[in-house]
Amino acid sequence: MKTSSELYRKFRSEIDGYAAPLIVETLTVVPIFCDGTQVGFLSMDGSHIDGLFVKKEHRRKGLGKKAVLGWIKENGLPNTLCIINNNLPAQAFWNKLFHLKPIEWNTVDTLYSIVELKGDDDSARQRNV
Repeated sequence: MKTSSELYRKFRSEIDGYAAPLIVETLTVVPIFCDGTQVGFLSMDGSHIDGLFVKKEHRRKGLGKKAVLGWIKENGLPNTLCIINNNLPAQAFWNKLFHLKPIEWNTVDTLYSIVELKGDDDSARQRNV
């Protein structure tokens, strides 16, 4: 079985077209499992969501959301998130989960401030912006 770092490198090399930088070693990588098999990961760089990857055949089962909510429960609401501009499924996923405020845009991706978690009153968490 591949380690979380190996899965992350593969994912980054596929989307970026080059090998992931050595900074990968400084990320916190949270593996995502389904029926005992690792099917993805959440990677965090401090309070920045660096990436979320779930294998295509395991998407839309709530696994990514569960990983993010688990991180928030343990560590608090992250500050920032970057979304690739042409990744419409990712945009839909993150916008269902968080209220986002754009910080910086370029032709590849957009950096957002995470204002609050969407949801019921018990789970909503807000930060002063």
